[in-house]
Amino acid sequence: MKTTTNSKSFISSSGYDWRLALCDIAGSVAHVKMLSERGIIPRRDAVKIAAALGKLSSQIRPAVSAGKRPRLPDAEDIHFAVEKEIIKRLGPVGGKMHTARSRNDQVATDLRLWLKEEIPSLIQSSRRARKEILLKARANIKAVMPGYTHLQQAQPVLFAHWISAYNEMLKRDESRLAGCLGRLDESPLGAAAFAGTSFPVDRRLTARLLGFARPMANSVDAVASRDFACEFAAACAVLLVNLSRFAEDLIIFSSSEFGFVEMPSGYSSGSSIMPQKKNPDWLELVRAKAASAVGSLMSLMALTKNLPLAYNRDLQEDKLHVFRSADDARLALEVCAAVANGLKVNSRRMLASFDKDYLLATELADYLAVRGVPFRKAHAAVSAVARYAVERGVSLSEVTFEVYKKYSPAFGRDLYKCLDVRRAVSSRKSLGGTAASEVSRYLSSELRGLKKI
Repeated sequence: MKTTTNSKSFISSSGYDWRLALCDIAGSVAHVKMLSERGIIPRRDAVKIAAALGKLSSQIRPAVSAGKRPRLPDAEDIHFAVEKEIIKRLGPVGGKMHTARSRNDQVATDLRLWLKEEIPSLIQSSRRARKEILLKARANIKAVMPGYTHLQQAQPVLFAHWISAYNEMLKRDESRLAGCLGRLDESPLGAAAFAGTSFPVDRRLTARLLGFARPMANSVDAVASRDFACEFAAACAVLLVNLSRFAEDLIIFSSSEFGFVEMPSGYSSGSSIMPQKKNPDWLELVRAKAASAVGSLMSLMALTKNLPLAYNRDLQEDKLHVFRSADDARLALEVCAAVANGLKVNSRRMLASFDKDYLLATELADYLAVRGVPFRKAHAAVSAVARYAVERGVSLSEVTFEVYKKYSPAFGRDLYKCLDVRRAVSSRKSLGGTAASEVSRYLSSELRGLKKI
């Protein structure tokens, strides 16, 4: 049966792997130089091919850099498209550039090269987002808000302390990406289809020319492995899950019920029917991108699960999920950085939101513990006082001293000094705590490391 147009498009990856075009050309330039050095093809042919590849790279770079598909011959994939263009320009001599090479090692090389450029860029995007978060924290160092567990008011904290937690999460995300980069920094080029080649290639030379740390040690692994792609997608998924929590917190805190923050106008939208609305659409889409990233990771894992060695056409689809993971991560980081930059913090609303002073109960338990009461007994005594207050609709500061003494004789009249939100915050001076002195020290240290961003 004749191959139809639809079946050709089914097997083609040209609709998306054009994003590898510049990496594909770079790999071919290195390969051709090595072929010449090793006497596998004549030097004059190598010079012509390398020059044509260089010119092609310059011509298509603006389009690829702008995220647009470059003008290249119709072909099944980017490798054939580039090769057809070079043959078109040079004639049969252009076909010599594929000597001692397979598309199997070629695509594996291209994808690793692409990630070697993409990962440092993503790390920089994360660092920019962290800087905006830390600057917002520093600008609001005096703002006190309720801290939450189970979405219930728990203890008072500085807004700066709360938002800085995301700085730590993103630092770990950067570390995961950097670790992934270190592990994928090996060159598959020269593995050919999967068994190596009978040509006297110099894989160390091509690895060096392409900026890889070393050639991969096993030719089967070189073309078959996609664990590096899975690891990258996993790092992006974790990053986006962290950003989804940042987005969710801000969505909640910007709601009319909370009113702790106000979204920047450029990153919120109105309702088509309700004129008073200011919807956090951009952050809602950050949450959605997290779902997309987790889906990309699962797709890659399922794609490679039970896949026999060495190369299988299933691996053609890996790039779709790698590209989407990278795109989702970059866009979400850019949005979160911009939102952090333009976010308005309502410190008065934060203070006014405290549910009486019940979230200072821990201060009373600590007060008793300092006076020698075992913490479990202190906890029980303060729990009883809190129940008493809640049942009567009064605050802890409105409970009489006699009632406090009833539940623990260790209470002194100075207990009421504990029932101050700012005092409670400033007392948390332990390393990594919410005291302003500790948070200020932390912010200064972190921002010094981001000075050049």
